[in-house]
Amino acid sequence: MQEEDRFAARDLVRVQPQWDGELVRRWTLADGWQLQLRRNETVDWLNEGPAPTQVELAATPAQCLHDDATGYTPCAHCGRLLNPAPANPGNRRGGRAQSDPFGHAASCPSRGQPPQRVAIATSGPAETLRLLVPLPAPPDGDTEWIESVHAWARSLCESLFAGLCHAFMIDDDELSFDVEGPWTRESGGAEGTFVSLTFTDPTVGGSGYLERIGGDLHIVAQHALAHLQHDGCETACYRCLKAYRNQRFHTILEWPLAVPALDAIAEAAPTSAPPGATDDPRPWLQAYAAGVGSPLELKFLRLFESCGLALTKQHPVSVSGSAGPISIADFACPASRVAVYVDGASVHVGHRARRDRFIRSRLSTASPPWTVVELRASDLARPEEVIDRLRTLCGTRGL
Repeated sequence: MQEEDRFAARDLVRVQPQWDGELVRRWTLADGWQLQLRRNETVDWLNEGPAPTQVELAATPAQCLHDDATGYTPCAHCGRLLNPAPANPGNRRGGRAQSDPFGHAASCPSRGQPPQRVAIATSGPAETLRLLVPLPAPPDGDTEWIESVHAWARSLCESLFAGLCHAFMIDDDELSFDVEGPWTRESGGAEGTFVSLTFTDPTVGGSGYLERIGGDLHIVAQHALAHLQHDGCETACYRCLKAYRNQRFHTILEWPLAVPALDAIAEAAPTSAPPGATDDPRPWLQAYAAGVGSPLELKFLRLFESCGLALTKQHPVSVSGSAGPISIADFACPASRVAVYVDGASVHVGHRARRDRFIRSRLSTASPPWTVVELRASDLARPEEVIDRLRTLCGTRGL
């Protein structure tokens, strides 16, 4: 059974929710991200087979469904899984060439016909829980931006999945999940770019887990953060995010990408909203237009501007002048080596720099050191204290 699971995990299996279910619950997270629970949503599962080898990609005609999957070669008449091409066309048995090198049954009416590559699909009603996240507008033709979004979203999705498995003591095969998007749509009277972290419960009638997860997502995030606290790993390993089932994504998984969002989600319980309400991406779109990563960062930016404190936005910081950047500070005073991090839900795409506590510790012990300032939403209640501290740290060079 374990070997069968391992073979199945090699396949490219995609979950395709159709957004046609009944929207029964809606929650709003602290920074305005939306959670939506749907029931009886049509979900298609598409299995396109394992990844092709270089030989299969180079074959003429190509022995694969597409560049990422080989597909399957069943015969619609005899039901056998056929050979994609004759391995030894001239092979003879009893002095005669084989009449069917593809593996059809002896009585099959398609005997001698080469197979067609197909995917295996099934469909059924299911419960879905979506975390909808507004994104910065994509640069035209920037494939790196798409890759960065997928890396961030997949890392956060895997982290939340690990957290919910710990929080609710469920096996990782009881629920499935995938990343939908990014796509552009109108919401709340504004057009924005979104990505969805979609969790699916395929149990007939629903198991009830997704509704509990939606209401207790802050607890899920707390368990995820506890799970990610481990030594000796700077990106992802089999102790934290990697598993055999997600081997196709091992190269893009980085747990530090998920930590800022997990910290923000863990701060407060989701707030219930009427099912008929609409999410408003405008605060996020305004933040992105101002060159910062979240509405919370925008509030601090406006505070700094109102007090005449000129800080650089989204500044790359290095341990030494000759080394490359190891982090992106939300705000910085480079002349005084002051780096300001706003700890809230944020989507920093377009770079793969680290944004975690370990890196901030390295900056504090660099030569010369950076002074690291961490701000949270609660600091907005004492603006004078925040500004006075930053003025003292930055001095006249930061004004």
